[in-house]
Formats: sequence, C-alpha cells, structure tokens
Amino acid sequence: DVSQVGAEWFFSNLHKWGFAPSTATLLYGMDDFLKNTSHAVVSWNYLQGLKQESLFPGTRDFSAFLSVPAAVEYLKRWRSEDGETSEGFCRRRVRESAQVLANAWGTELTIPDDIMATR
Repeated sequence: DVSQVGAEWFFSNLHKWGFAPSTATLLYGMDDFLKNTSHAVVSWNYLQGLKQESLFPGTRDFSAFLSVPAAVEYLKRWRSEDGETSEGFCRRRVRESAQVLANAWGTELTIPDDIMATR
C-alpha cells in the first residue's frame, strides 16, 4: 500500500511485470502534490491539478487501462520458483546485481535493503 509507506509519488509500468499493454501504468501522488502539479501537456482543465488535467487527454486509446486490474491481481499472486513474491524477488535480484557492480568497481554497497526502491 503506497500511502502507508508515506511515498509522495509512485509510478510503475505494468507491462514489464504485469504483462499488460505498454501504456498501462500506475501513478500515485499525495493529494497536495496532485493539486499543485500540472500535466506536462497543456490541455483541458489547465492549472486545476494533475487529477483534473489528466481526465481528458484528447484522442488517446483508453483500452489499455482495462487491463490494469488483471495486471495488479497477477502481481499479487505471482511467485518465483522459490516461492518469493514479485516484490521479494525483485528486491533480491536488485541487491545481487548491485553487489556484482560494486565488486566490479571495487566499491561497497552503502544503501540498506529496507530503503531500496523495489518495494
């Protein structure tokens, strides 16, 4: 639950892990941030906050959004061969990859596991 973590923003593409169309994404923002952020493309509802400004983006095909609930459900149920959740699997693989790079570069990892972005 993104709001429980206290994240100001959260963005994710669902096409990589949720097997959804490439335009199916998630965007979460704290209410104050959403109200005070404008969409990158000026269009309808300008200066009314990101939620309002994103309601009608023109001629975009909305069909990819229909896949979002199924993609999220897939991610909740997915398990690796070792029984890890997608979060646990990704966190472990990021840590392993970071260690490979640190070894190759002769450096130390300084980021604790609990603040890695794969959450």
